[in-house]
Amino acid sequence: VNAKKKTLEGNYEALVGRVYNFDYNANPDGSYNCKIKVMGAGAMVDSLRMNSKYGKNSDPTEDDTPNSNPSDLANALVSIKNSLKDILKPKRTESLLGGSLGAGELLYIENFNDPGESSNKLNTYTNTLNSIYGMSNYFTFAFGDKGVSHQETFSKFGNAHQLINQINGEDKDSLKVLTNSFYTGYVSSLKYEETGWWFLSTSTPATYITLGHLFCLCQHLGVFVDTNSNTPSIYLDYHPDNTLIKTGPIEASVDPSICLIPFNDSPRVGIDSSGGNNTSSSNLLYPLDTKKTTTYKFQKGNKKNIDRYFPKNNEIDQTSKSIQSKFTGPDFGSGKLFNILVNIDFAYNTLISIQESKKDKEVMLRDYLEKILSGINIALGKNNSFKIVTDQSGMILRVIDENYVPKIDKKEGYITLPSFGKKSIAYDYSYSSKISKNLSAQIVIASQSQGKNIKDFSEDALTYFELNGEVSDKFTGIIKPPVKDTVLPTEVTEKELKNLQNLYDQFYKSYAIDSKDPIGKGVGASLNNLYSDLQQKFKNRNCGEGKTFTGGILIPLEMSITIDGISGILPYNAFLLPDNRLPKRYRGKVAFIVFSINHTFDKNQWKTTLRGQTIMKP
Repeated sequence: VNAKKKTLEGNYEALVGRVYNFDYNANPDGSYNCKIKVMGAGAMVDSLRMNSKYGKNSDPTEDDTPNSNPSDLANALVSIKNSLKDILKPKRTESLLGGSLGAGELLYIENFNDPGESSNKLNTYTNTLNSIYGMSNYFTFAFGDKGVSHQETFSKFGNAHQLINQINGEDKDSLKVLTNSFYTGYVSSLKYEETGWWFLSTSTPATYITLGHLFCLCQHLGVFVDTNSNTPSIYLDYHPDNTLIKTGPIEASVDPSICLIPFNDSPRVGIDSSGGNNTSSSNLLYPLDTKKTTTYKFQKGNKKNIDRYFPKNNEIDQTSKSIQSKFTGPDFGSGKLFNILVNIDFAYNTLISIQESKKDKEVMLRDYLEKILSGINIALGKNNSFKIVTDQSGMILRVIDENYVPKIDKKEGYITLPSFGKKSIAYDYSYSSKISKNLSAQIVIASQSQGKNIKDFSEDALTYFELNGEVSDKFTGIIKPPVKDTVLPTEVTEKELKNLQNLYDQFYKSYAIDSKDPIGKGVGASLNNLYSDLQQKFKNRNCGEGKTFTGGILIPLEMSITIDGISGILPYNAFLLPDNRLPKRYRGKVAFIVFSINHTFDKNQWKTTLRGQTIMKP
């Protein structure tokens, strides 16, 4: 199919699927009308269950009760967790990193047998993984003393969509092989507080695997296999380089009970209580003094913020140091989604909670993955909009971040789609402004960065009067927006400072991993929302030398255009509409990035409908 698409330059499309129903009718003239119903691989996703159980025990650890787990995936997660926890037992005082395991260390668990316990083959992380994948629906790799050995090309590259959809040969030049570090487990001395979850206690250490490894488990334990070809009905693309996501002003997880990423706090020039050069976190938490040498009056204990200041004291951030060390390998980089470390308890709890909420007790693959991604989005500050889509072949399930805008090659530029007039290629097109609930809240929040409280704003400002800037009115002339105050606040209430301090304390707990200061499971909506709101304020206020908040806003547009059938268009492809079809303030500034592609075949006609949203041109 892909080869023919290329030969015919996109003027060809085909569906590969399975016949799931048919009927035929006899006509009076002796002829028959026959009708078949075909389901493509992409449609099968909604019928794939994640809580299947084949009755095999994949857990070699001594403290597990596999029969109590409702599915193979749940059993696998518990197995991995138990293997990782085992390294913290008194009989194993040596860290695999070398030296003793100290408080605050995020321990890297190799896929090799533990040198100190080489004779006890049952308790090795290697054998745990082999037991899990040995019971999977199809065999693709195994683990040994020298690491992972892939028996199948696709899994070697994380089911990369460009490899599976190859046209001429196997295009592996731009892809990296998934190494040992991708399947690595992590355990820390971080302890959970008792929060009501029946299987957690204050002695439970936090354990992690990469999100890519979780998707790999879902691929092997939740996707059925064609017995004739021994291939899965659909592939999950979990190669880290294929899913980049939008990152915030600082890169950090506010909730390690969901996930962890390395703490990235880049230097910035900004205005804070000390003035001069500072970091993103200092600006994010302004007016909290992150370098305060004395305690605030509302703080308990004697620990000062200067003692928690990450850029000044590199010994504090034990988590990032461990994640980014040469022993580990998973590189979050510019937002590599599948290298995020997912808390195993969170992955397990999500599976169980979905199952308990359903009358039929079934957990669908798409539903489970969406819940996992939603939790990660919250922990990272709600910067992302994750969407699970099938690729153009319908055989591969991918995750995209609708908020991520990839770099467009300036040499290639954008293609303009004529949508009106004699040269139009469109049967129909439309666009409309889309102000979501989140966006409407963010507009008000961004305005607050000027140093005002909600009560200080005029009614016009809160009803988007600002958006009418430079619009001419028949009776009033040029509409002028409210006067902007670019001065940062000089006074702040104790309650506001306390909230900011709570967020800073949360980062310290998460990344210092102080075993004497346990962290509760789930940080609560208030802290999550505060983190998200602060990131939006950060983007809109004075965070750079000589820069001021201008209040200029372009409301996002969502566009739909229907053209003659064409194949080869992919998510993230960008194009232009003619400027004379756009409002004046959008002309020359925006392009549209595709996030939905739909084909219709009716009455011997093939049409393609593209949906996209605005992005700012570089």
